[in-house]
Amino acid sequence: MLCAICKNCGLITPSFEGPTKKKQKTTESEKPKPELKASSATLPEAPRIVYHAGDLGFADDTKWDRMTLGRDNGHFGTGVYFTSNINALTSRKDRDFWKTDLSKFENLYRVKSYDDARSLYDTLKNINNLARKLEKNMGWGDAIQDQEYKEDAEDILENLQNIFEREGKSNRDIDVALTRAFDEIKNNNDEGFQRFAAQLHNGYIRTVGTWVIHYLEYGGIDVCNVSAYDDQQYGSVIYTNTLKDDERVQKIQNPFVDTEKKAEERDLGTKEPAKTTRHSKAKPKKRK
Repeated sequence: MLCAICKNCGLITPSFEGPTKKKQKTTESEKPKPELKASSATLPEAPRIVYHAGDLGFADDTKWDRMTLGRDNGHFGTGVYFTSNINALTSRKDRDFWKTDLSKFENLYRVKSYDDARSLYDTLKNINNLARKLEKNMGWGDAIQDQEYKEDAEDILENLQNIFEREGKSNRDIDVALTRAFDEIKNNNDEGFQRFAAQLHNGYIRTVGTWVIHYLEYGGIDVCNVSAYDDQQYGSVIYTNTLKDDERVQKIQNPFVDTEKKAEERDLGTKEPAKTTRHSKAKPKKRK
């Protein structure tokens, strides 16, 4: 209530502005909501279970001295191969079986699609073929400048840039990887050197494509669940000569031998027992 002075008598009289408005209560839905900050914690990677049939050693036909010009298999690299499709390993059912989770191997290049897998595989195949065609003592720098090999080399460089720039690799990173990879094998056209290297490394001689991925700071290629490439013909590969002592790999029961045993037991169980004839019954012994 406010006071006012009357103009006629000069008395102070109360003055009303009207009823005071009550403050409205704020409902829960009208209260300002706190801003949600993104969590810095990352979710654990989903398991990528794959299988290997053998002794956990590298695939012998993927090493450099077996990688002949024009060969179609093994271009993802020299190492130990796996597939998530265990049924693709039926032809190896007489071997030991192993499994691992590729998500536990942090430095693999993880292929995300069929198109990416095909592009990478073809590029690595072209790298190996180019290295086979080069004359002795020729390196990457020679190939990219030589008129005979320049077109092939430029295609390789462009494809690698398209693949790995998305992974944060610079053009210089790719060029350095190619240079160092070709330096690893530029003397390998000498048959004597190949025999010496085979003895020195117990046969584990990496292909040029393997060295390229290695110098791009990856320890292998993961094609788990990628259509047409996650099988026995291609598969995921870890660049090493053996994984036998690696705790991330576990031996499992051979699924095909177990299946065959169960089938045999089932077949035996369905067979009717032999009938006993009247003549085959055992005769009682006579008492003395």
